[in-house]
Amino acid sequence: MLIEAPAKINLALNVVGRRRDGYHLVESVLQAISLYDRLEVEAGEGAPELRCDLPELEGEDNLVLRAARLLRQEYGVTQGCRIELVKSIPIAAGLGGGSSDAAATLLALNELWQLGLERDTLFSLAARLGSDVPFFIAGGTAFVEGRGEIINSLPGLPRLDLVLVKPDFTLLAGEVYAAGDFALTGNKGSARLLALELERMSRQLVTSKPKTVGSDGNFTRSLHIGEFLVNDLESGAFVLRPELRDLKEELTAVCGGGVLMSGSGPTFFTVCRDQAEAQERAELLEKAGHEVFVAHTV
Repeated sequence: MLIEAPAKINLALNVVGRRRDGYHLVESVLQAISLYDRLEVEAGEGAPELRCDLPELEGEDNLVLRAARLLRQEYGVTQGCRIELVKSIPIAAGLGGGSSDAAATLLALNELWQLGLERDTLFSLAARLGSDVPFFIAGGTAFVEGRGEIINSLPGLPRLDLVLVKPDFTLLAGEVYAAGDFALTGNKGSARLLALELERMSRQLVTSKPKTVGSDGNFTRSLHIGEFLVNDLESGAFVLRPELRDLKEELTAVCGGGVLMSGSGPTFFTVCRDQAEAQERAELLEKAGHEVFVAHTV
């Protein structure tokens, strides 16, 4: 069985509180994008096995193996599995690659092992594996709350073309949260406002003629999505790696605004008018020496 595991971006992310156990509470609009890891899952004997094109990811703590073991333990599965993982999503980049791989494993093994688990059950299992894993069970566009385990699916967006820039280092989410100065970050509520606006715009797209979206039918311009692009975690990332602030300024100069860090970083993305503009921006950024990915919403 072949399954694709998409990356995600955070179109908006607000840190809104902190729980007694130390975990931060967030509100965020997550969007799946067309940058995929690929998993080949087949039945096997004994304990689940993982092979990856990046051998350093084959350890027992990999979320793919943890997802498989969780299903076996919870439902008394005696059958094993063999999983081949091909990585395309950068690691520890704020794009949710490991979480997406775990969700894909739950979905694939639910089918392969004929467990018949409903989506709510899969959400619950996913939340035990990590904060972003439940989103990837749903996919598409969603407003998430809590640690990320409360999923409110939103109507699917029209295609938005994107350029992503990945610096040549990684950031750990826990360190980014610890370094953040959330009392000073502005635009609180932008994620919730964006979710409401996306619902309104999607209803308008369904019920109205294309001209109501914009004179040229361009959803990006009519939504003014740049007004909502806020990520409170940038404050912590900039403390840990001050060069990220310079990178954002550089990307803003090249892309003309609307540049945001995804998740806990360090990857940035920008929303483009169309695929041609995305390719043009990507070429400019590659010439400047950046690692660049072109993608779109899915």
